[in-house]
Amino acid sequence: MNIFNKDQPFKFGKAVFPNGGRYGPVTHEHLDITVILQGEATVVIDEAEHRCVAGYAVFAYSEQRYEMIFPKGTGHYVRWCHTGELVMPQQYKT
Repeated sequence: MNIFNKDQPFKFGKAVFPNGGRYGPVTHEHLDITVILQGEATVVIDEAEHRCVAGYAVFAYSEQRYEMIFPKGTGHYVRWCHTGELVMPQQYKT
């Protein structure tokens, strides 16, 4: 079973949020891996919220909403990889 298109783009990057901030919301199907190197984040995947702290990674698939919220008062540093819509059958997405 393939879950990616033959020419699926994968984008890599890093971001610094020196005093809080936000990534998203991404409001379409989204696959994301984010490593939190410094700080913490509240991660919203569709309607569920999760807390992630430095030293951990988030591997998230969302269908409708993906967002990372970094609290004010401290610095945050993350590295990420994300891609767009997947091609796997719907039965495997739920």
